[in-house]
Amino acid sequence: MGTNSVAAQLDEVLPAAQQAWQHASDLVTWDGTPDAAALMRLDLVRDFTAPRGVAAPHLAGLSRIAAQRAKTTAHHASDGPGVETVYRKTMRWQTRAYLRDAIPSFEAPRLASAETVRFELQMRSRALRENGIATLQDLTAPDLTMLTWRHFQRSRFNVPVGDPEAKLRRVMDETTELSASDRRGLLGQLQLDAIGWACPAKDKTVQKYRRLAAQSGLTPADVLQGVIADHCPLRHLDYEKGSLRTLSPAA
Repeated sequence: MGTNSVAAQLDEVLPAAQQAWQHASDLVTWDGTPDAAALMRLDLVRDFTAPRGVAAPHLAGLSRIAAQRAKTTAHHASDGPGVETVYRKTMRWQTRAYLRDAIPSFEAPRLASAETVRFELQMRSRALRENGIATLQDLTAPDLTMLTWRHFQRSRFNVPVGDPEAKLRRVMDETTELSASDRRGLLGQLQLDAIGWACPAKDKTVQKYRRLAAQSGLTPADVLQGVIADHCPLRHLDYEKGSLRTLSPAA
């Protein structure tokens, strides 16, 4: 239901399915009712408002951050170093964050001062059933909201992007529960991983510092100066507010 420009609301889905069901009844004989129809794929979206000109560089930064057990690909803009779409792909689901204004069929009015980033989750039948969703009648707003948020996080689209030094300082300031040795350890492990140094994957110390780094929202790319332009402020996609926000320095 819906299009790449305008998504359908949940309360519009079943009536639309019932209408399609009725129209097709002249050609086929249905077994069951529309609300019991099996779902083979489900697309869920969340839109974010961003200052114009900021979204493409932000997506470029996100494209360099690895997701959890998902392959990352990116489509670059044709008129600059920015990125228009970042994909995270697995066999069961796919997410993407993309500059919606770049789509030729985008129907909403374009604002001079803002643009829209859309997060889209595509779930295939196996992933849906693993989450207790098999038919249209299984679709409930709270469950779909939590499902979308969980995959947004898993795709690491919530991770701040910008000045690497500002990001590292913010994490160090906010992880006061870690000892000084643990902070040094996680930064050291990030440096080793950034240069491709072979570390035993099953070593418990290596696992510990990689886990601490991931929990802090850091990746090896964050310790490589110049990967993201130093002049870019630290920003993140705020899921709750639906906007691309600039983060102020940690107190």
